[in-house]
Amino acid sequence: PVMYLNLEDHLSLSSGVPNDEFDAVLEYLLDTCDARLHWGKAGWPTHTPCFDGAEEYPETWRDFGCAVVELDPDGKFRSESDVWRWAASP
Repeated sequence: PVMYLNLEDHLSLSSGVPNDEFDAVLEYLLDTCDARLHWGKAGWPTHTPCFDGAEEYPETWRDFGCAVVELDPDGKFRSESDVWRWAASP
């Protein structure tokens, strides 16, 4: 079974002060429940500093990288962050 949770940390985002309670819950879910972070949500790279997409998504990671290169060859939707860079080949 799979369950999706949406967690928002409005406290640290609005105040700039770390929210230790939120971080503790997130760490628990990541460590105990084999949770994964949503790419567009908080937690990157604080809670997953050594993210390995091929390990997290072994069946589909390469397909995703190829789709990124094919659908956005000029990088229009590329993040300003250098965390995600694709060099997939068809």
